[in-house]
Amino acid sequence: MFDDTKGFSCNARSGRPEAPLEWRVARFHTALGWLSAMATGWGCVFAAMGGQRRLALMSACAALFIAAMTEWRRRNLRRRKTEFAEAEAAYEKGLRDFRL
Repeated sequence: MFDDTKGFSCNARSGRPEAPLEWRVARFHTALGWLSAMATGWGCVFAAMGGQRRLALMSACAALFIAAMTEWRRRNLRRRKTEFAEAEAAYEKGLRDFRL
């Protein structure tokens, strides 16, 4: 039988693709990433106001890096969810074809 699960684990009984556990906590991790980027950005602002130029520059770089990694993770997760929907649709189509 053709396996079109795209690397997702399948239910042992039904063979239906299952969503990874990672997706259950993805919203929390994304929110945490944006909050830490904002906090680091504010650290940059306060360091600049205090005259600490090097610290402000390092904080700005860290904030940009955290924001970029959070956005990358969010986009990657969205792509994986699309792949999961395709795998689930292929499973449903295979189930319909089997019943006919």
